[in-house]
Amino acid sequence: MALALVVLTFLSACSSSSRASGVGCPGGAGTFTNASLPAGSQWTYNLSGTISQSNGVNSYAEAGVFTADGNGNISSGMDDYYGSSFSGKYSISSNGTGSITVVLANGAQTLSWGITLSSTSPGSFYLIEADIFANAAGTAMQQTASALGTMPRGTFVFHTHVATTGLTLAGSMATVGMMTVSNGSLTGKEDVLLGGQLASQLTLSGSLTAPDSTGRGGATLIDSSGRTQNYKYYVLDTNTLQLFEIDSGIVGLGRAEMQTGAPFTTSSLSAGAGFASGSRGDTTASVAANGVAGGVNTVGAMTVDGAGNITAGSYDSVRDGTVNSNISVTGSYSADVSGDGRYTFTLNSAAGTITEVAYMVSPSRAFLPGE
Repeated sequence: MALALVVLTFLSACSSSSRASGVGCPGGAGTFTNASLPAGSQWTYNLSGTISQSNGVNSYAEAGVFTADGNGNISSGMDDYYGSSFSGKYSISSNGTGSITVVLANGAQTLSWGITLSSTSPGSFYLIEADIFANAAGTAMQQTASALGTMPRGTFVFHTHVATTGLTLAGSMATVGMMTVSNGSLTGKEDVLLGGQLASQLTLSGSLTAPDSTGRGGATLIDSSGRTQNYKYYVLDTNTLQLFEIDSGIVGLGRAEMQTGAPFTTSSLSAGAGFASGSRGDTTASVAANGVAGGVNTVGAMTVDGAGNITAGSYDSVRDGTVNSNISVTGSYSADVSGDGRYTFTLNSAAGTITEVAYMVSPSRAFLPGE
């Protein structure tokens, strides 16, 4: 079981017919072709990293949808970072590596991506930005056609990670929470990590607009502090939404998944169960203008006893390039009495005490802030 899982993947991406700038082409064999992105297949993608702008190098995030024709063409697409529809070309070699060229209809930019296919039926691939003006990476996933155009409904657990670029750490925010969606309205609650400080739990209200035929819709979340966040969401399937914040000056991505297995109690985490976790966050260095390096990334594992105790564990972290390895932890945890899947973890180590909040997606998975 995994509380949250971070997969580290070494990517290579190329095309047998053309090479995107800065993308090398290794050897290897396989059975992938352009038809690995099937005719009429619809995809949602996101990526994040840094981009060169007039005021320097800043963090950015990008997301959208596209349709492939199975023969090397992107017949249509919409990119919500650039605010433009697009068409394009793609090429996939037999080893599953390839490239995509995106031609934005508004003339703002032609984009080059390197890709590596990771699965088919449904398909998914990793992508890297291969242009000299940006340095970013992300994923693309094939959407379930039957779910597109259908209004989401049910209880979803979500997490987001957003920042105000070029300013201070005070603009960095990560959220984790749950929302129940019915007939386009939503209610719920969330925990907010704002400027490195965990705020009090907030209630949520808001709304969703119906998705179009590409699975692209809008969402507005209003918390009890008065903060409003606006998103584009992309339907992956009936249980999963990808999130992209569209508020001016904000960089943000997230994910929402249908919750199963409620109600939850402290004993829902079975005695002797091991959990792996991973998170990432901002530091002053990573959010500053020209802050091309920095941030904090953490992975770890722990064992629980089913009665509220963390009996063993350890973690590794890198903060602005400084590595801390194999830090031992013990601690405690508890489930909210509401049974809605919100847990509080207290992790004690020689480096200090860390408090984490998590919301269970299912009995074996949860979201943390800052994922």
